[in-house]
Amino acid sequence: GDFIAPKNHIVRLNPLDGSEDTSFNPGTGADGTVTHIARQSTGHIIIGGSFATVNGTAKAKVARLSATGSLDAAFGTGLRTSAVGVLDASFPQLVPYYDNLGEIQYTAAANYFQAITSLLVLPDKIVVGGWYSSIIMSGNPLYHDARIFILEAGNGAYTSLMTFKSGPTNTDGSTHSDVFALGKRSDGQPLAGGSFTQNDSNEDYYYGLCLISSTTWQPVTTYKPVVGGQPNVKSLALQADGKLLAAGDFYLVGSTPENGLARFSTTGTLDTTLVTPLVKGGTINSVLARSDGKLIVGGYFYYISDTSVYRDIALLSAGGVFESGNAVGMHNALALTTDNKVLTALYHNPGIKGLNADLTVDSSFVPGTGIPNSQTEYVNTVVVQPDGKILVGGSFSSFSGAVRQNIVRLNSDGSIDNTFASPVFTVFYGQSEVYAIAVQPDGKILLA
Repeated sequence: GDFIAPKNHIVRLNPLDGSEDTSFNPGTGADGTVTHIARQSTGHIIIGGSFATVNGTAKAKVARLSATGSLDAAFGTGLRTSAVGVLDASFPQLVPYYDNLGEIQYTAAANYFQAITSLLVLPDKIVVGGWYSSIIMSGNPLYHDARIFILEAGNGAYTSLMTFKSGPTNTDGSTHSDVFALGKRSDGQPLAGGSFTQNDSNEDYYYGLCLISSTTWQPVTTYKPVVGGQPNVKSLALQADGKLLAAGDFYLVGSTPENGLARFSTTGTLDTTLVTPLVKGGTINSVLARSDGKLIVGGYFYYISDTSVYRDIALLSAGGVFESGNAVGMHNALALTTDNKVLTALYHNPGIKGLNADLTVDSSFVPGTGIPNSQTEYVNTVVVQPDGKILVGGSFSSFSGAVRQNIVRLNSDGSIDNTFASPVFTVFYGQSEVYAIAVQPDGKILLA
């Protein structure tokens, strides 16, 4: 997360009362924000973010901690885009400047710039998605080039690197390609979704979707669903039958019109039995596959199916037929409860809203006034515990009038669980913030 206390950027809480688990000790911790957490079956914890060191040791962007929080110093050296995909201090980042003749020149930057945007832990590998830029204009990257790193799960050693060229030019002249989502198919092979198009190494095109071979750890060249016109896959979900759902900002798959949602067979062919209703006003940012085969989609769109009714979340049949919808406002994430009710992480007050399985407002879920009504306070993530209690994380100072900094636990009816008190966070940069929550099998709660 974005905090330096109780610990630097990652902390573990006790499940009963929310107090800090002092047996988890990462030392001086990360020197930058931790945005991603993933737990290995061995109990080790993989962290990703904008840090350069962990506990004083160079571990750019990715590191592994033991179950007690100590750094696994033997696990890799972090990530930089070099010839072999590992830390390379000699690899320059370029910053433009104008010479005496007014012509643009470039000089090496002092700090390397790369962002981790997605993280997936497999039994034998770790997949890291992000972007890289070698040219910085006024402190901002002129372009993003999508990158996918494959690391060995046991020791963090470099396995392979996939690089993609920048996407279409934006109105400000910049070009971006990103990896927004990573998922695993039923056969164990990983998939990447994003706004990338062309592979850097062989010029092959992968329009927003890339299947990664679990033997060569490179793109599968025969898997090219061609998500277009503007390929921009924001979310991936796997159905129980192994079919893949991809959601985002696109309107074609090959030559077939699709409104921001498509389903693919295990071989990558388009499943034409899913016909998505018309979506207008924005993008589908998230898709959830329910156990009964029905789909939940949400995002920054205004209308779905009926352009006369404002909706930004919808329930679709297995074939894509619109069944019901609602308007909850700008939301960052969706979560399902065990009885197919939906919880929304909101970018505005009250921070969380509960919906029934048919997406009508759940009148039994009453979070009160929730987070303060402020542009700087919001919810990033919602996690449902096995016991039905709900963890809510983000950047906020209180919840329904009670002091709760950045994390609160609610009962299944939306009321505050007063047995759980959030720790006191110290601001790292601007404001403290929780990006990710992970519940361990023993019930302990990791925050980053």
